[in-house]
Formats: sequence, C-alpha cells, structure tokens
Amino acid sequence: MKTPTVNTLQDLCVPAASKEPWVALSQTESAKRFVAAAAALLAEPLPETCDDFFLDYTRNGDRSRWQNVNFKRRSRISLFPMAERLDGHGRFVAPFEEAVAAVCAEKTWVMPAHDCYLENFRGFREGIDLCRICPCASANRWH
Repeated sequence: MKTPTVNTLQDLCVPAASKEPWVALSQTESAKRFVAAAAALLAEPLPETCDDFFLDYTRNGDRSRWQNVNFKRRSRISLFPMAERLDGHGRFVAPFEEAVAAVCAEKTWVMPAHDCYLENFRGFREGIDLCRICPCASANRWH
C-alpha cells in the first residue's frame, strides 16, 4: 500500500469510510508518534478548571492558570478523534466523550480576558469565543 503524502490540511480530509488511505496513513512514523502522544494523555486525568482560575484575570491580569488547564482540556477534543481514526481500537472514544461533556458543562465559553466585566461568568450574557468551542479553529494549532 502506498504511503499518502500529506502536504496540506486538505490532504487529511479523507472520509472515514475510505479505509485504505487511513490504514496507509496510520503506518507512517508521524501517525505513530501522534497516536503515542494521544495515548500518553490517556494516563492523565482530565484537567479540572475552577472559578478561581477564571477570576485570576479580573484580580491580577494573570491568564496562565486558566489557560493552561483549558487549553489542555480542549486539546483532547481535537487529538482523540484523529488518534482513534488512526488507531481504531476504541480506546480514545470514552476520553473524547468525557472531554466534550466537561467543556459543555463549563460556566462560560468566553475567555477571561474577553469577559472583563464578568457578564458571561455571572450569567448576565451568553457569549461564545469561537476559539473556545473549536480548538482547531486557530491556524497556529497546526504546527
């Protein structure tokens, strides 16, 4: 089987029903490293977030605790489906579902720096930062 060439993001857009390209792709060293990195996350619990982390920005301008936790949570939403497609053993499905459920249960989908008056945090407004709901929306995630 010929190893596919992946030059652009478009090259990865192969329908899941087309198994041959996925099987070929899964045999590449890059795919094996990708699956191994995703598998390493399986041993780690889903990072917990809390109001205190969100409120750091309002109190002192520090985004780091909140961002570190929330970016780690969202990375699972983009990593686990691709890892599952490449691996195909079902081990990434439940952790993916757990991450999605956790994100859906968050108090707000607005970043602290974008909610400086805490209107979303307190439930007075319902805004959404697109980069919060779609972790791969940012082009800098593909490097």
